[in-house]
Amino acid sequence: MYSYFRKLLNIDKNEKGMSIIPFCILALFFSPYPCSGAEYRIDNEVNGVKSTVYLLDRQFVSVIGMSGEIAVFDTLRKTFTMLNPPLRLQTSFDAVKVKEQTENLCQRVLQSSNPKTNSFLYFAVQPKFDVKKDDTNGIIAMQSHWIDYELHTVPLPDESEIMYYDFCDWMCYLNMRLNPYSTMMLPRLAVNNILRQERRFAVHVSTALYPKGKTAFSQAEVTKSSHQFSRRLSDDDRKCLERVNEYRQTFPSVPLDEYQKQVVEKQAAKK
Repeated sequence: MYSYFRKLLNIDKNEKGMSIIPFCILALFFSPYPCSGAEYRIDNEVNGVKSTVYLLDRQFVSVIGMSGEIAVFDTLRKTFTMLNPPLRLQTSFDAVKVKEQTENLCQRVLQSSNPKTNSFLYFAVQPKFDVKKDDTNGIIAMQSHWIDYELHTVPLPDESEIMYYDFCDWMCYLNMRLNPYSTMMLPRLAVNNILRQERRFAVHVSTALYPKGKTAFSQAEVTKSSHQFSRRLSDDDRKCLERVNEYRQTFPSVPLDEYQKQVVEKQAAKK
Protein backbone atom coordinates (compact mmCIF):
# COMPACT_ATOMS: atom_id res chain seq x y z
CA MET A 1 0.00 0.00 0.00
CA TYR A 2 2.78 2.44 0.97
CA SER A 3 4.72 1.83 -2.23
CA TYR A 4 1.54 2.48 -4.19
CA PHE A 5 1.16 5.91 -2.58
CA ARG A 6 4.84 6.63 -3.21
CA LYS A 7 4.35 5.96 -6.89
CA LEU A 8 1.27 8.19 -7.12
CA LEU A 9 2.97 11.06 -5.33
CA ASN A 10 6.42 10.63 -6.91
CA ILE A 11 8.06 10.59 -3.47
CA ASP A 12 11.80 10.09 -3.27
CA LYS A 13 12.54 6.79 -1.56
CA ASN A 14 14.73 8.52 1.05
CA GLU A 15 12.05 10.99 2.07
CA LYS A 16 10.24 10.27 5.32
CA GLY A 17 6.74 11.38 6.09
CA MET A 18 5.57 13.23 9.17
CA SER A 19 2.26 13.19 10.93
CA ILE A 20 1.65 16.03 13.36
CA ILE A 21 -2.08 15.88 13.96
CA PRO A 22 -4.02 13.70 16.41
CA PHE A 23 -7.36 12.10 15.67
CA CYS A 24 -9.11 15.46 15.98
CA ILE A 25 -11.42 14.53 17.14
CA LEU A 26 -8.88 13.13 16.35
CA ALA A 27 -9.63 16.22 13.49
CA LEU A 28 -12.84 24.79 7.73
CA PHE A 29 -14.68 26.55 5.65
CA PHE A 30 -15.55 29.03 8.27
CA SER A 31 -16.83 32.08 6.50
CA PRO A 32 -20.51 30.99 6.88
CA TYR A 33 -20.15 30.98 10.66
CA PRO A 34 -20.33 34.03 12.97
CA CYS A 35 -17.11 33.14 14.76
CA SER A 36 -15.22 36.44 15.04
CA GLY A 37 -15.61 36.51 18.83
CA ALA A 38 -15.52 32.76 19.46
CA GLU A 39 -12.82 31.24 21.63
CA TYR A 40 -12.29 27.78 23.11
CA ARG A 41 -9.75 25.10 23.90
CA ILE A 42 -9.77 21.37 23.18
CA ASP A 43 -7.42 18.95 24.93
CA ASN A 44 -6.74 15.65 23.19
CA GLU A 45 -4.93 12.51 24.29
CA VAL A 46 -4.38 9.63 21.86
CA ASN A 47 -2.49 6.60 23.18
CA GLY A 48 -0.70 8.79 25.69
CA VAL A 49 0.21 11.57 23.23
CA LYS A 50 -1.29 14.90 24.27
CA SER A 51 -2.16 17.88 22.10
CA THR A 52 -4.16 21.07 22.49
CA VAL A 53 -6.23 23.02 19.98
CA TYR A 54 -7.15 26.68 20.54
CA LEU A 55 -9.55 28.92 18.65
CA LEU A 56 -9.03 32.68 18.92
CA ASP A 57 -9.44 35.55 16.43
CA ARG A 58 -10.63 33.21 13.66
CA GLN A 59 -7.47 31.12 13.89
CA PHE A 60 -7.07 27.55 15.07
CA VAL A 61 -3.77 26.78 16.77
CA SER A 62 -2.75 23.16 17.38
CA VAL A 63 0.17 22.42 19.72
CA ILE A 64 1.43 18.86 19.50
CA GLY A 65 2.69 16.89 22.48
CA MET A 66 6.26 16.99 23.73
CA SER A 67 7.68 18.09 20.39
CA GLY A 68 5.93 21.43 20.71
CA GLU A 69 5.36 21.57 16.96
CA ILE A 70 2.62 24.06 16.13
CA ALA A 71 0.12 24.25 13.28
CA VAL A 72 -1.90 27.44 12.74
CA PHE A 73 -4.91 27.50 10.43
CA ASP A 74 -6.23 30.89 9.31
CA THR A 75 -9.96 30.40 8.69
CA LEU A 76 -10.30 33.48 6.49
CA ARG A 77 -7.21 33.16 4.28
CA LYS A 78 -7.32 29.35 4.24
CA THR A 79 -3.61 29.09 4.97
CA PHE A 80 -1.50 26.89 7.20
CA THR A 81 1.55 28.03 9.14
CA MET A 82 3.70 25.38 10.80
CA LEU A 83 6.27 26.31 13.43
CA ASN A 84 9.01 24.25 15.03
CA PRO A 85 10.32 26.00 18.18
CA PRO A 86 13.38 23.70 18.68
CA LEU A 87 14.51 24.51 15.12
CA ARG A 88 13.24 28.10 15.28
CA LEU A 89 11.73 27.58 11.85
CA GLN A 90 8.37 28.13 10.16
CA THR A 91 6.64 27.56 6.84
CA SER A 92 3.34 28.85 5.39
CA PHE A 93 1.32 27.48 2.49
CA ASP A 94 -2.10 27.42 0.84
CA ALA A 95 -4.46 24.97 2.57
CA VAL A 96 -6.76 24.76 -0.46
CA LYS A 97 -3.91 23.41 -2.60
CA VAL A 98 -3.21 20.77 0.04
CA LYS A 99 -6.86 19.74 -0.04
CA GLU A 100 -6.87 19.62 -3.84
CA GLN A 101 -3.76 17.44 -3.83
CA THR A 102 -5.46 14.92 -1.53
CA GLU A 103 -8.66 14.91 -3.60
CA ASN A 104 -6.66 14.40 -6.81
CA LEU A 105 -4.78 11.55 -5.18
CA CYS A 106 -8.07 9.88 -4.23
CA GLN A 107 -9.33 10.18 -7.79
CA ARG A 108 -6.14 8.66 -9.15
CA VAL A 109 -6.48 5.76 -6.72
CA LEU A 110 -10.05 5.07 -7.88
CA GLN A 111 -9.03 5.27 -11.53
CA SER A 112 -5.82 3.25 -11.44
CA SER A 113 -5.97 0.92 -8.46
CA ASN A 114 -7.34 -2.62 -8.52
CA PRO A 115 -10.16 -2.86 -5.92
CA LYS A 116 -9.37 -6.53 -5.33
CA THR A 117 -5.66 -6.11 -4.64
CA ASN A 118 -5.98 -2.73 -2.90
CA SER A 119 -9.24 -3.24 -1.03
CA PHE A 120 -8.39 -1.15 2.02
CA LEU A 121 -7.08 1.62 -0.20
CA TYR A 122 -10.38 1.70 -2.05
CA PHE A 123 -12.27 1.83 1.23
CA ALA A 124 -10.03 4.61 2.59
CA VAL A 125 -10.64 6.98 -0.31
CA GLN A 126 -14.42 6.43 -0.33
CA PRO A 127 -15.31 5.02 3.12
CA LYS A 128 -18.80 3.76 3.83
CA PHE A 129 -20.04 2.94 7.32
CA ASP A 130 -23.09 1.41 8.92
CA VAL A 131 -23.99 4.11 11.45
CA LYS A 132 -26.04 3.45 14.59
CA LYS A 133 -26.96 6.18 17.08
CA ASP A 134 -28.19 5.76 20.63
CA ASP A 135 -29.88 8.98 21.75
CA THR A 136 -30.16 7.74 25.34
CA ASN A 137 -26.40 7.72 25.99
CA GLY A 138 -24.94 9.70 23.07
CA ILE A 139 -22.99 6.77 21.64
CA ILE A 140 -22.50 6.69 17.87
CA ALA A 141 -21.22 3.42 16.38
CA MET A 142 -19.69 3.45 12.88
CA GLN A 143 -18.91 0.00 11.50
CA SER A 144 -17.33 -1.32 8.31
CA HIS A 145 -15.35 -4.32 7.08
CA TRP A 146 -12.09 -2.50 7.83
CA ILE A 147 -12.58 -0.01 10.65
CA ASP A 148 -15.04 0.43 13.52
CA TYR A 149 -15.46 3.63 15.52
CA GLU A 150 -17.31 3.96 18.82
CA LEU A 151 -17.89 7.62 19.67
CA HIS A 152 -19.07 8.69 23.12
CA THR A 153 -20.51 12.14 22.51
CA VAL A 154 -22.05 15.21 24.14
CA PRO A 155 -23.99 18.06 22.45
CA LEU A 156 -22.27 20.99 20.72
CA PRO A 157 -24.98 23.66 20.49
CA ASP A 158 -23.00 26.62 19.15
CA GLU A 159 -22.16 27.08 15.46
CA SER A 160 -18.61 28.21 16.25
CA GLU A 161 -18.11 24.92 18.10
CA ILE A 162 -19.49 22.82 15.24
CA MET A 163 -16.89 24.30 12.90
CA TYR A 164 -14.17 22.55 14.91
CA TYR A 165 -14.86 19.54 12.73
CA ASP A 166 -14.24 21.58 9.60
CA PHE A 167 -10.83 22.36 11.11
CA CYS A 168 -10.35 18.63 11.70
CA ASP A 169 -11.01 18.06 7.99
CA TRP A 170 -8.27 20.51 7.04
CA MET A 171 -5.91 18.77 9.45
CA CYS A 172 -6.63 15.44 7.78
CA TYR A 173 -5.65 16.97 4.44
CA LEU A 174 -2.51 18.40 6.02
CA ASN A 175 -1.52 15.01 7.43
CA MET A 176 -1.93 13.42 4.03
CA ARG A 177 0.42 16.04 2.61
CA LEU A 178 3.02 15.54 5.35
CA ASN A 179 2.68 11.77 5.49
CA PRO A 180 1.14 10.20 2.40
CA TYR A 181 1.20 6.82 4.19
CA SER A 182 -1.53 8.03 6.55
CA THR A 183 -4.47 6.44 4.76
CA MET A 184 -6.16 6.22 8.17
CA MET A 185 -6.66 9.98 7.90
CA LEU A 186 -9.17 9.65 5.07
CA PRO A 187 -11.90 7.66 6.91
CA ARG A 188 -11.76 10.27 9.66
CA LEU A 189 -13.35 12.73 7.25
CA ALA A 190 -16.47 10.55 7.44
CA VAL A 191 -16.29 10.60 11.25
CA ASN A 192 -15.98 14.40 11.26
CA ASN A 193 -18.98 14.64 8.97
CA ILE A 194 -21.19 12.51 11.24
CA LEU A 195 -20.24 14.54 14.30
CA ARG A 196 -20.84 17.76 12.41
CA GLN A 197 -24.27 16.62 11.22
CA GLU A 198 -25.28 15.40 14.66
CA ARG A 199 -23.86 18.48 16.39
CA ARG A 200 -21.98 16.31 18.87
CA PHE A 201 -18.49 16.33 20.41
CA ALA A 202 -16.67 13.04 20.93
CA VAL A 203 -15.26 12.91 24.47
CA HIS A 204 -14.07 9.31 24.09
CA VAL A 205 -13.27 7.46 20.87
CA SER A 206 -12.38 3.83 20.32
CA THR A 207 -10.98 2.95 16.89
CA ALA A 208 -10.71 -0.72 15.89
CA LEU A 209 -8.66 -1.33 12.73
CA TYR A 210 -8.78 -4.68 10.93
CA PRO A 211 -5.71 -4.56 8.62
CA LYS A 212 -6.85 -7.57 6.59
CA GLY A 213 -10.56 -6.99 7.02
CA LYS A 214 -12.98 -8.68 9.38
CA THR A 215 -12.86 -12.46 9.39
CA ALA A 216 -13.84 -15.13 11.90
CA PHE A 217 -10.33 -15.05 13.41
CA SER A 218 -9.21 -11.47 12.79
CA GLN A 219 -8.02 -9.35 15.68
CA ALA A 220 -8.43 -5.61 15.75
CA GLU A 221 -5.73 -3.02 16.43
CA VAL A 222 -7.46 -0.76 18.96
CA THR A 223 -6.68 2.90 19.57
CA LYS A 224 -8.39 4.89 22.32
CA SER A 225 -8.52 8.64 22.72
CA SER A 226 -10.09 11.19 25.04
CA HIS A 227 -11.05 14.82 24.45
CA GLN A 228 -12.11 17.74 26.60
CA PHE A 229 -13.87 20.89 25.40
CA SER A 230 -13.34 24.15 27.36
CA ARG A 231 -15.41 27.14 26.28
CA ARG A 232 -13.10 29.80 27.71
CA LEU A 233 -9.38 30.44 27.39
CA SER A 234 -7.36 30.87 30.57
CA ASP A 235 -4.61 33.44 31.13
CA ASP A 236 -2.04 30.69 30.53
CA ASP A 237 -3.76 29.82 27.25
CA ARG A 238 -3.51 33.43 26.11
CA LYS A 239 0.15 33.56 27.06
CA CYS A 240 0.74 30.43 25.00
CA LEU A 241 -0.94 32.05 21.99
CA GLU A 242 1.12 35.20 22.49
CA ARG A 243 4.27 33.08 22.27
CA VAL A 244 2.99 31.57 19.04
CA ASN A 245 2.55 35.07 17.61
CA GLU A 246 6.10 35.93 18.69
CA TYR A 247 7.39 32.83 16.91
CA ARG A 248 5.56 33.85 13.74
CA GLN A 249 7.18 37.28 13.86
CA THR A 250 10.74 36.09 14.56
CA PHE A 251 11.26 32.60 13.07
CA PRO A 252 12.67 32.58 9.51
CA SER A 253 10.28 31.15 6.93
CA VAL A 254 11.26 28.46 4.41
CA PRO A 255 9.31 26.46 1.79
CA LEU A 256 7.38 23.44 3.09
CA ASP A 257 9.74 20.86 1.55
CA GLU A 258 12.77 22.50 3.19
CA TYR A 259 10.90 22.68 6.50
CA GLN A 260 10.09 18.95 6.33
CA LYS A 261 13.68 18.13 5.39
CA GLN A 262 15.10 19.93 8.42
CA VAL A 263 12.52 18.40 10.79
CA VAL A 264 13.27 14.88 9.53
CA GLU A 265 17.03 15.46 9.85
CA LYS A 266 16.52 16.67 13.42
CA GLN A 267 14.47 13.59 14.27
CA ALA A 268 17.07 11.27 12.72
CA ALA A 269 19.86 12.93 14.71
CA LYS A 270 18.07 12.08 17.97
CA LYS A 271 18.00 8.35 17.20
